[in-house]
Amino acid sequence: MTGITMAAAGAMEWQVSTGKAGRLGGAYRRRSRAAHGRAFGLALGLVLLVPATSALAQDADALSFDQARERMERVSDALAAADANLRARQDLSDATARLRLPEISLEARYLEFQKMLSLPLGSLAPVGEAFGIESPLRFQERDRRFRPVLTTVLPVYTGGQIPAAQAAAAAALRGADAERAQQSQKLTSQLVQAYFGQGLAEQALSVRREVRDGMRQHLAHAESLEREGFATRAQVLQAVVARDASEREYQKALNDRDAAAQALALLLRSDGPVTPITPLFVVGTSPGTLEAFTRAALERHPQLAQLRALDDQAGAGVRVQRRH
Repeated sequence: MTGITMAAAGAMEWQVSTGKAGRLGGAYRRRSRAAHGRAFGLALGLVLLVPATSALAQDADALSFDQARERMERVSDALAAADANLRARQDLSDATARLRLPEISLEARYLEFQKMLSLPLGSLAPVGEAFGIESPLRFQERDRRFRPVLTTVLPVYTGGQIPAAQAAAAAALRGADAERAQQSQKLTSQLVQAYFGQGLAEQALSVRREVRDGMRQHLAHAESLEREGFATRAQVLQAVVARDASEREYQKALNDRDAAAQALALLLRSDGPVTPITPLFVVGTSPGTLEAFTRAALERHPQLAQLRALDDQAGAGVRVQRRH
């Protein structure tokens, strides 16, 4: 017996054994060339696949929750708009704080004027002609003047409009700050759901993968028992149904994981997938009493602060109207 062995890419191996090498030599050469071509193609595919997989792994951003929150605050358009509104309200409040100061304006005027006067000679016209003087006599005056003007306006009594404007601007500033805090809390809540939701989806996918693999193995055992006569066809079909159900659940978990990953990448404005590295955790300390939660909400809830700011603005307007 003659044994001929061919290995390709160190991963696949074929062995051809013949009793008479002379008769099968030509057939073996044709088979070895075909097998070598297939093995070379498979090896080339593996070589090309490994760098691509490595590149995808490198493109994924591994971020902790704090890093993800910092990135969200940098790239969020909603927070940028809230910050711009807060800066505008701050500038308005700074401007109204100087309303009691005198308003000084400086104006420079440059004047250029010309005056012409005509005086007819009347009965003296013949005498003037004798001396070469034409009638009427014309006189022209031209001059230039530079006149600086300094104006100072000091409010003495405004009927309460300045304090009302200052109070309204301060209330608007507090409202803009509360609106910014509310937007930040809203985005943080979305980030928590997306960030830890992706980790939870990964765990659910791992569980569904194990269930699917177990159902596949169970089906293989059922088919083996059927061939040996220890299981009926109905039992095998039940295993097939269970395997198909586990496959559907696995695909659903895979889609849920991909959707969670896309939601997190969209929230962080990332071109590639984001890998959460902060694990899920359980708060072990006591959350406190209901009264403490209620008191904290009344004191620090941004929507309540915004409502109080609107109430202060309306109150300032009412006070101005009453004084008039």
